[in-house]
Amino acid sequence: MRKYNKKIDLKKVLPLLLEKYGLGFNEKDKLFYSNIYGKIFGDCVFTNGIIQTTQAYADAGEQVYFYYMTHQPLLNHDSRFGIETAKKPDYIGADHADDIYFTFGLPFLPQNLKNGFRFSYGEEEMSKKMMTYFTNFAKSGNPNMPVKLELEWPLYDTKSKQHIEFKTPTLGLGENLGKDSMHLYSNELSKL
Repeated sequence: MRKYNKKIDLKKVLPLLLEKYGLGFNEKDKLFYSNIYGKIFGDCVFTNGIIQTTQAYADAGEQVYFYYMTHQPLLNHDSRFGIETAKKPDYIGADHADDIYFTFGLPFLPQNLKNGFRFSYGEEEMSKKMMTYFTNFAKSGNPNMPVKLELEWPLYDTKSKQHIEFKTPTLGLGENLGKDSMHLYSNELSKL
């Protein structure tokens, strides 16, 4: 919080954060505060900084392609897919670096190199698409060529703020990721 306002009064901020981040969670749930903290931490440490950087590059006239992974890797949540790993609670979605499994094709490694991990058909398909987009980008500077996929990854600009969303069963497009969070931290909290 102090990143956004060095003189912030936490006694004023906490009720606002509980109100904003507590929506949709059951207060009687023993993980109520864990859910809220996870969302606050994600916004403060990852989402807001990534969006600020993305916007700065786009404002400078650079070609930016932004992605957001929302797929929860089954190996982290279902013992049928990852026997050797501790299972993460449901409130942890796609975690930091979970995209690496799919970007580098872990689903296609020989079984003896996967540490007992298994992947669903949907995860294999998502991995193929991610690898195609990223190798396209490495070859041409554009994730949409030379190999075309059914979903065109939009160029990010500061007006539409579109991005591709990596998820199963199908990829999707999103826009204005973090809009509410950016407003909260840049405008509302800075006034307290």
